[in-house]
Amino acid sequence: MATDPAGNTGPPATWDWTVDTVAPTATITDAPVDPTNDPDATFTFSSPDATATFTCTLDAGTPTACTSPSTATGLADGPHTFSVVATDPAGNTSTPATHTWVVDTVDPTLTLTSAPPDPTTATDASFTWTVDDPDPEPAPEAPLADAVDRPATDVVLPDATTCALDGGPAEPCTSGVTYTGLTLGAHTWTVTVTDAVGNATSATHTWSVVAPPTTTTTTATTAAPSATAPTSTAPTAATTGDLPRTGDDAGRALTLAAVLLAAGLALVAGTRRRTARIRR
Repeated sequence: MATDPAGNTGPPATWDWTVDTVAPTATITDAPVDPTNDPDATFTFSSPDATATFTCTLDAGTPTACTSPSTATGLADGPHTFSVVATDPAGNTSTPATHTWVVDTVDPTLTLTSAPPDPTTATDASFTWTVDDPDPEPAPEAPLADAVDRPATDVVLPDATTCALDGGPAEPCTSGVTYTGLTLGAHTWTVTVTDAVGNATSATHTWSVVAPPTTTTTTATTAAPSATAPTSTAPTAATTGDLPRTGDDAGRALTLAAVLLAAGLALVAGTRRRTARIRR
């Protein structure tokens, strides 16, 4: 307040100010699951100080002014870190709220190592395979105070494998699975491997089960031996009383017939000689 030499007094001059030494707080209320196969990430955050402004930093980038929600797109596979800081009008700055996570967009590598040949007569079928699914480098752990609460549905499960035969339901399976009693005809089998974040790879094998070849059994037929008449010299009249002995009845009958024939011929010859002498 000022007074001049005449004693006049002016109105008092005032100056008001506020002392604020309390830093605001920043809280991340939503963030990507860890790990994830989504290369885009959206964050929501807040501060109890309604006058606070925010600065966001992704990985080793430059801090930039931001508002909630803040989105980053096209992130590379691997670990990432997002942090946000709240600043009040007095310039007090909060401790960074941080979220770390891993982006994994790579499908597992699935290799069939054995399967039924095509075609085959076997009505049983076995399959083996290998899976290569290298995990990306894990993200560093965020401070406990900055962790984002997650519902139970965000629990990450290990790789899952399912198999389906001939359009049937996909069922959990492991390498070495065997199917028995397959019918004749074409068959299709598919195995699918899904990693912890939902990246999936499938392999399919098709083959046919055919009937075994027909086996023809040939029975050898042996012809019955034919009887062959022994060759004999017709005996003369001097030998008609000596019948040759043979090994079977057929031989003896043939020999007897020959002897009788020879005797008849001899009788005819003798008759002719007597007739000739009479004529002379």
